[in-house]
Amino acid sequence: MAQSTFEPFIRSRRNNFDVIRFFLAAIVLLGHCVPEGEGYKIGRHVFYIGSHAVDAFFAISGFLITSSWQYSKSVGRFVLNRIRRIYPGLAGAILFCVVIVGPLGGATVHGYLHHWPSVLRFFSPLLLGVPTGLPGVFQHGLWPGSVDGPLWTIHYEILCYVLVLVLGSAGLLKRREIVLFLFVTAVGLFALTFYHPRLMIVPYFGDIYQVPRLTAFFLAGATFYLYSNVIPRSRIFAVISLVILAVFFSKQPFIPTTFGIYILFYAAFSQRLNAHSFAKHGDYSYGMYVYGFPVMQLITAHFGNLKPAVLFLCTFVITLPIAALSWHFVEKPFLKAKSNRPAIAGEQPLPPAENSTANADDASMAHASL
Repeated sequence: MAQSTFEPFIRSRRNNFDVIRFFLAAIVLLGHCVPEGEGYKIGRHVFYIGSHAVDAFFAISGFLITSSWQYSKSVGRFVLNRIRRIYPGLAGAILFCVVIVGPLGGATVHGYLHHWPSVLRFFSPLLLGVPTGLPGVFQHGLWPGSVDGPLWTIHYEILCYVLVLVLGSAGLLKRREIVLFLFVTAVGLFALTFYHPRLMIVPYFGDIYQVPRLTAFFLAGATFYLYSNVIPRSRIFAVISLVILAVFFSKQPFIPTTFGIYILFYAAFSQRLNAHSFAKHGDYSYGMYVYGFPVMQLITAHFGNLKPAVLFLCTFVITLPIAALSWHFVEKPFLKAKSNRPAIAGEQPLPPAENSTANADDASMAHASL
C-alpha cells in the first residue's frame, strides 16, 4: 500500500540507515585515498566525495538525534546516551593511534617524551579540540603530518548535539517552524561562506566555513524528521530531485541541503533496498570511520603512494576486522550497559525496533571527513 508521507515508514522503524552509514564511511575512506587537497575528477568537475559523505552523515545525525530527544524525555539520559555512543569508540581510536600507529608510523619513545605536550594535544578531541599530529609520525605521504584527520568533525557533531539539547530544553523542538527557520538561516550562511570563502579562521574550532555548512545539513535532517508527516514520499519527487542534484550539484549549497537530503531519506526508507538487518551482527561504520584513515596512512608510509583503488581495497580489508573488534569489545558493551539500565522516572521508552542498531538512541555517530 502506497504511503503519502514519510511518517508511516519512520514509525515502522524499518530503515536502511545502517547500510547507508557503512557505505558513507567507505566513501570517506575512498576520498582520503588521494593526496590532500585533491578530489576525483568526473568530466570537468572535481568532487571531494569524502566531504559530501560527511554532509550526509550530519543530515542522518540530525534526523536521529532529534528523534532521540523526542523519545528520551530526560536531559540526563539524552546526554548520557550521546556520551556512550561517541566517547568509547573515540577514546579507543586515539589510544590505537598513540600506542600502535605512532610507533609504526615513525614515532620513537624519545620523541614522545621530548614532545609530550604534542602527545597530550592529540587527545584534544575528547575535549572538543581539533585533532593534531604526533611527533615524527607520517611526515610524508598523501596527508603529511595527519594521523587521524577525520576526527576533526567530532567537536562539530557534539556542538550539534548541544544545539538539540538547548532547543529541546527550551521546548522549541515542539515548534517545528522555528527549526525550519534555523535551517533556512544556516543554509543562507552556508551560501555566504560558499561564495565568499575567505572568511576568518575561528581559533580552536578551525575554519568558520564548516560551522554553517555542517549545521545546515544537521538541521536539514532535523527538519525532515519534524516535517515527516507532511513531506510527500514520492518516486517522482525522488527522480526529479536526483536530476536537479546531478545538474546543479556544484552550483549552490541550496541544492544538496534540500534535493540531496530528499534522496538520502528516500533511500533510507526505501522498501526496495530492504537492508533493514544489515547490521544485525554489528554496526561497523563508526569503526571504519575512525580507524580507516590511520590504517591508510600506515600503508602509504610503508608501501608508497598506491593507486587510489588499490589503496582503498587494502585499507578496507585491514580496517574492517579492526572496526569489528571496536564494535564488539569497545562500543557495544557501553551501549548494552545503557539498554540494560532501568529507565529513569518520567522517561518514555523507545518503541520496539526491528533493527536495534538503527534506533534513534544507538544510531548517532561521529563522522569522518576530508
